[in-house]
Amino acid sequence: MNKCKRKLERKNLYLVVAAISILFLYTFNVTSSRYMGQLESDNDVIAIPILNLSNNEMVYNVDKMLPGDVRDIEFSVSNKEDSKINEILLEYAFEFTVGNELPLKIKLFDVTDNTEIDITDSVSDTERLDFGTESIKNYKLQITWDENDNDIKYANKATTIQVKLRAIQVI
Repeated sequence: MNKCKRKLERKNLYLVVAAISILFLYTFNVTSSRYMGQLESDNDVIAIPILNLSNNEMVYNVDKMLPGDVRDIEFSVSNKEDSKINEILLEYAFEFTVGNELPLKIKLFDVTDNTEIDITDSVSDTERLDFGTESIKNYKLQITWDENDNDIKYANKATTIQVKLRAIQVI
C-alpha cells in the first residue's frame, strides 16, 4: 500500500512540475515575443544609444612631425546611424591616451557652430547629445610639438593618440 501511495505521490509531483514548466514556458514565450515585436519596428526613431563617430577607430598615428609642427584632426559625434535616430538623452565625455614617444601637447576644440571653443580643460566634463532629432557635434583635436623641444632622441620616432568616448544614458 505504501508503495502505491509513494508512486501516486511521485506521479502527482511530476504532473505539478510539468504543469508549472508548461505555464512558465507559455508565459515566457508570450512575454518575449511581445517584447521582440515591439523592438522590430520600421520607425526611424529607436530606443537604443547611438554614438556614431566619424572615425570609428579613433586611434591616430602621429609620425613625420617636427618640432614646431601643428596638426589638426577633425571628427564628429552624431546620434544618427543610417536612418535611425537615438531616442534617449546621452551624456558623454572624452578620454585621451597619448603615447610617450614624442613630446606632444593636445588641445580639443568644439567647432559645432563654426566657432572654435577650446574645451581642453573641461575634456572630462560631460557633453549632451540630443535625442529624437538628428544632432551632430564637430570637434578638432590639435596636436602641437613645441619648437623648443627638439632633442635628437626624438628623431624618427612616432606615437599614437587614442580618443575614447564614454557615454551614459541620462534619466
